[in-house]
Amino acid sequence: MSYGLLDTGPLLKPASQIRTDIQNRIRAIPGFGNVRTAPGSVFGNLIDAFAAEAIELWEGWDALAQSGNRDTASGQSLDNLFAYVSQARLLAEYSTVRLVLWTVGNELVSVPAGNQASQSATGTQWETLDDAEIPAPVTLIEDIDIGDITWISANTIRYAVPSGTDLSGVTINDLLIVSGATTNGNNGAFAVTTIDNVAPKSLDVTNPQRSDAGGNETGSPAIGTVTNGYISVDARSLNKGPFTASGQSIDTINTPVSKWDGVVNLADASAGRNTETDSEFRLRSSVELKVAQGGTTEAVKEKLLQVNDVVYVAATENDSNVAVDGLKPNSMLFTVVGGTDQDVVDTIGKYKPAGIATNGTESGTYTNSSGFPKTIYFDRVTEINPWLIINLVTNAAYPVDGDDLVVLALIAMEFTHGEDLLNYKLIQVIANGDIPGIEEIEVLQGLSDPPTLTDNIPIDPTETVIIIAEQITVNS
Repeated sequence: MSYGLLDTGPLLKPASQIRTDIQNRIRAIPGFGNVRTAPGSVFGNLIDAFAAEAIELWEGWDALAQSGNRDTASGQSLDNLFAYVSQARLLAEYSTVRLVLWTVGNELVSVPAGNQASQSATGTQWETLDDAEIPAPVTLIEDIDIGDITWISANTIRYAVPSGTDLSGVTINDLLIVSGATTNGNNGAFAVTTIDNVAPKSLDVTNPQRSDAGGNETGSPAIGTVTNGYISVDARSLNKGPFTASGQSIDTINTPVSKWDGVVNLADASAGRNTETDSEFRLRSSVELKVAQGGTTEAVKEKLLQVNDVVYVAATENDSNVAVDGLKPNSMLFTVVGGTDQDVVDTIGKYKPAGIATNGTESGTYTNSSGFPKTIYFDRVTEINPWLIINLVTNAAYPVDGDDLVVLALIAMEFTHGEDLLNYKLIQVIANGDIPGIEEIEVLQGLSDPPTLTDNIPIDPTETVIIIAEQITVNS
């Protein structure tokens, strides 16, 4: 059998064959025909040594042979190969976040760049990128007894304070620092959004840890502090990679500085990335090279996906000389979500082949580099708003606002384009919504009022489901 670079490609000689070939060559030497080559013999040991060297040479040759093919090249060889077509691997990047540093002291606090904070839940460390000076607070109210803690809407939480608390000096965006609450999600440092200094007094804040009434507390044991002695500073993960940090999760000072009393991230971190793997590099480069082909339906689709704010594109074509399924002869149809109409029109007009028509209910004018205008057509995704009737069997634990919580759980559902409306998923989102007292759930769904069936609703790739509160009826 032949090995090496064949017409069908490189074929690596197996280790067993290498050993056999060395043994045969030794026995072909005059006078060595009957030499002992069994394992452990003198010549057996020599064959082992020679075979090990030969195997490494064959493996090196095979790696070199594979390095010329983008499907089999790896590491630096793959980098070198794609460099010929101006493609470079994406390198690792740090994750980034905005940190709020605060003090409850009475003097300015300097926190040099490079100081570190971490997430108590994961231990992931983050370091500040700039020198920061935390101002001494002008407004400082310490040891406030927090009363009721109530969810208002979205991530807005209301913290009731005693009627004797003077909130006249508090302004929007001051920090309310809460500890000791029964529900851990009520603890943290939050930006004040609303101040009510008339009894019953309260402070509303944005708390990303909460989005429903599940963590409400009546007569909470929590204690609060209000301060405007804080500063925001950019930070990054200590190591490169896609580290996540949801709002309020960076909460521990790792490198203490006198009078630096606390740290928090009010918003989620932006995840970095690891160095692109070989498979990721191949896939991305293939897509970008496909775009470079220009003119093909897939190439125009990829260009549309690069348009600012475009999140979805479906593409079809009719390459025949007669109309097919409503598409003009020799034409393309692009269904686009996101992006401005003009950006979409300009991209299709610039990259579609000459002489190819476009389809769709939306249109705009593309003017080419020679100044000639051309009407370009495309489609937007159709929004499907189903009708829902939710029939519940409940017990005494069902809250007075339970129906509203069911509606909130349903309208928060997100569907991708073309994703069918599956009845079990609607039941599942209600069952998993932490709404107490629900014993049985039936969901009737349909595209007209009133819905009467539990059948799934198929959705076209050019459609997307959006559930709206006005078309939901809850019977509890």
